[in-house]
Amino acid sequence: MSLLTPNHDDVFEVEPFCDDTALVDNSAVQNVITGKITCSTRLRSLDGRNFIVIGCTDGLWVGQDSRSLRRVFHLKMVTQCAMLDEHGVFLVLADKVLYAYHIQALVPSSAEMTIAMENPQRLGTRRASDVEFFRVGKQHNKTLVTYCMQSKDGTDSIFRVVEALIPRLSEQTLEYFGSQNGARDWFRVFRSFFSVFHSHDLAFLETKLVLMHKEGFEVLDPNDFRSFTLPRKEDSRYASLAERWSSAVPLLMVKCTNNEFLLCYSNFGIYVDQHGDPNRLTSIVEWKGTAKQIALHRPYILLFDPSFIEVRHIETGRLVQTIPGDNIRCLWDGINWNMSANSPDGLDSEVRIHAVKSVVDPASGATVQRVFELIPKGLFSSG
Repeated sequence: MSLLTPNHDDVFEVEPFCDDTALVDNSAVQNVITGKITCSTRLRSLDGRNFIVIGCTDGLWVGQDSRSLRRVFHLKMVTQCAMLDEHGVFLVLADKVLYAYHIQALVPSSAEMTIAMENPQRLGTRRASDVEFFRVGKQHNKTLVTYCMQSKDGTDSIFRVVEALIPRLSEQTLEYFGSQNGARDWFRVFRSFFSVFHSHDLAFLETKLVLMHKEGFEVLDPNDFRSFTLPRKEDSRYASLAERWSSAVPLLMVKCTNNEFLLCYSNFGIYVDQHGDPNRLTSIVEWKGTAKQIALHRPYILLFDPSFIEVRHIETGRLVQTIPGDNIRCLWDGINWNMSANSPDGLDSEVRIHAVKSVVDPASGATVQRVFELIPKGLFSSG
């Protein structure tokens, strides 16, 4: 059963995480999530079981369905999570500290292996500086994690790029994690750099990083640290946007073709070439709402206004679907997957965007949180 009656032209089905159990804010029941839900991801255990992980202000829950949810680890103020499937490492940002757990500590499949892998490693701690956010990507066949820390005065951003050293799952052995070898670092520092602006997000391109801040989209080469910022706001062709730049929030820079990008702001999008110049007769696309978040599911972007999600085709900007709701927020945006992997031109069948909305529980009349997935329509019948 879907949250909405599907239209035959829709490209996504809206599927609740569980159709008969809402996730509520205040409860003493062990398998019911408490606190504001902030993030989620899917993972598969070493013995082939599928799980969903849900993070919130009160902690982290994992389960195969809503009835089997259980709280894991002693964490608070969880804001982000991600799974490095190739290495079996789960990343979680909790109370400004970035932790790395082995999947065995999260969903055990062997008691012996779990004991050896139960302790997390910290990628960023309070002893250095608070971690604001992180992103995962692949460049030059390396699995990379980039996390951002704010400077003491809060005016600029410090970034650290770390490379995964932990072997791939197929190459891992119990001896690697054994105490006789001492504590092995799972990551090593690959690059460090800073931006003079206060960045609120970043994304991986094939060989570069994109930093999002008040000035726009700063494209940075992590090898020589040279950068340039898009768009070129002084261009006379952007005259109609002169009074809107100050309130426009940069959300995502998406590659359309080899020579074209879509710069997504909170209220509009702009098509530019690789130099940041407008390259279409009508290069500006106006959104229907004001996007607070954005998700990527090639060949579509999904713009999250609190009252609805608008789905648009990346290359045309055309609106193809609107999904209404109350207090809708994105939990897993697919950006790490889509921007660091070689996605096909067609609809990516693996990525399922996660979101949460407020609904009224018919039994109690209380407002509860409902987690749901946006599933490519062709996959809906097969689950």
